[in-house]
Amino acid sequence: MKANNEKVPHLAALIVGNDGASLTYVGSKVKACELVGFESTLIKMPSTASETELLKKLRSSIRMMILMDLLSSFRYRIRLIPKES
Repeated sequence: MKANNEKVPHLAALIVGNDGASLTYVGSKVKACELVGFESTLIKMPSTASETELLKKLRSSIRMMILMDLLSSFRYRIRLIPKES
């Protein structure tokens, strides 16, 4: 997909704390994304993070991913515009 300048799926995971099982599970999902050519974002927060901090981080991360998607889409459209002779 990337080689053809197509959009690829993007997995985003937010992990709070250091639970070994959760880290292993999410880590396996990130590796699976790499294997099949998907994008992934792993956001780690301490177990002491407040609900407000988590929501703020989540909102800012979502905004960043939307912006990256829009920029990618915009760049893709620009490539489709034929050059003037």
